[in-house]
Amino acid sequence: MPSQDNPGKEIADLIFKHFKPTSAQEVQDAIKAVFAPVFESILNAEMSEH
Repeated sequence: MPSQDNPGKEIADLIFKHFKPTSAQEVQDAIKAVFAPVFESILNAEMSEH
């Protein structure tokens, strides 16, 4: 399956390529590092609306 058909797989591949995790904890840390700015932006936008 081409990665364009599965963007989640493409994101996961990029995370593994960049962070090179070797344990479950390192995977968790990498995911936090990647998605924390996304959640922060969402929360800031939510706060701006109120």
